[in-house]
Amino acid sequence: MSEFKLLSCPFCGFDAPFICTSRYGDMQELHYHVHCGKCGSLGGHHVEKDKAIEAWNTRKPMENIMEQLMEEELSTTIKANMYNDEYFNGRADGVGKAIKIIEEENAHKK
Repeated sequence: MSEFKLLSCPFCGFDAPFICTSRYGDMQELHYHVHCGKCGSLGGHHVEKDKAIEAWNTRKPMENIMEQLMEEELSTTIKANMYNDEYFNGRADGVGKAIKIIEEENAHKK
């Protein structure tokens, strides 16, 4: 496994995100994800550490936030259904709420 440098948070610019591990599913499989200690943003959960770093480093900038949120909502909904996990259920709900808030704000701007 090769090591990659973590890029700054695409949301707040914090330059010291870190890698976390957690266990999911019935088999308690180890997953890696990147976490921003400033704004709390999380990268996707991956079985391979390199994949978690790659996913974090290739996230879209704030200008594409709706696209990114919709991808995250789909991903977390799939994981919530796969693992029947409260964390992913809550995360999918939270992302869905964020999408609705942004849509409402955009509608008011028109």
